[in-house]
Amino acid sequence: MARRPRRTHSPKLKAKVALAAIVGDKTIAELAALHDVHPNQITEWKRRLVDRAADVFGGESNTPPVDLQILLAKIVGYPRFLSKNSARTIYMMDCMFRVRI
Repeated sequence: MARRPRRTHSPKLKAKVALAAIVGDKTIAELAALHDVHPNQITEWKRRLVDRAADVFGGESNTPPVDLQILLAKIVGYPRFLSKNSARTIYMMDCMFRVRI
C-alpha cells in the first residue's frame, strides 16, 4: 500500500472548515469526509481559531516590547549608544538608518 504524499492545506481552507465546525451544522466526521482531511485536524483548526479569535479584534500581543537602544547597540556593536539621553539616542538611530529616496 503506497502512502499518500504529505499535503499542505491553505489557510483559507482551514478557516472555512474550522468555521463550519464551530457552526455545527455538520459533524466533525461529515466535514472530514467532505473535505478529505482527518477529524483530528479539524478539531485542531477549530481550537486554534477559537484561541486566536481575540487577536482579530486587537487582543493582547504575546511579543514583548523591543528596547530600541539595546537593539541598536547589538546591530552596530557600539555600547556608546546605550546613553542615558534617550531622545539623543533615538535621533542618532533615525539619522543612521534613514533611507533616502
